[in-house]
Amino acid sequence: DLDRLTLLVGIATILWLGAASRWIAALALGREAAVSLAALVLGALGARSVAVTWWGKTGTFLLYFAFPMWLGSTSTLSYAPLLGALAWGFALPGLAAAYYAAYQYVGIGRRSLADVRAGRAAPSA
Repeated sequence: DLDRLTLLVGIATILWLGAASRWIAALALGREAAVSLAALVLGALGARSVAVTWWGKTGTFLLYFAFPMWLGSTSTLSYAPLLGALAWGFALPGLAAAYYAAYQYVGIGRRSLADVRAGRAAPSA
C-alpha cells in the first residue's frame, strides 16, 4: 500500500536526520508493520481485503503532517519551535487514531476470516 511505503520511507529518513521522536516513530512504524503483516496473512488465508476505516485515514493524515513538522523544527526558520510543538499536536492524536483503527481492523479481519471458514466466498474485486 502506497501510504505505508510513504510513511516508512519518510519516517526512516526523518529519523536518520535526527529530527523526530524515536519512540513515536517506533510506534508508528510498528503499527504499520503489524497491519501490513496481518493483511498479508488474511490474504493468504483467502479472506477478503479489509477496507480502510475513517480512523485509519485520520491517523495517517495526522502522521503525514507530524513528521515533516519535526523536520522543519530542526531548521533555521523563525517558526521552527512552533513546528516542533505542532508536530506533537499532530503525532499524539494521529497515533491514537491509527491504533484505534488497528483495533477495529482486528474485528473486521476476524469476521472476514470467519466468512471464509464458513464457506462464504469473498466478494470479487
